[in-house]
Amino acid sequence: MTGADQARRQTFFAPCSAISRQKQAGEKRDDAARRLVDGAANAKADYAGADQPEIRTPLNAIWALTSDDLRRFGTIGQERTANT
Repeated sequence: MTGADQARRQTFFAPCSAISRQKQAGEKRDDAARRLVDGAANAKADYAGADQPEIRTPLNAIWALTSDDLRRFGTIGQERTANT
């Protein structure tokens, strides 16, 4: 294999390996976020399951309204966009 062939091969495969590394890093972030969300959902279920219904119903309403507000308005300090 000549030097020119090696250079072409490196030029082709280097971006592919960089894309693969980026994909793997993204998948790791997704897995970590999924574990965090699952843990939070399990903690909420454990907490709400142990409480009496008189407490659980208002808490579910608060959680629902809070998640709706976060989805609509974002978190504190987050920049607002024109379409929100």
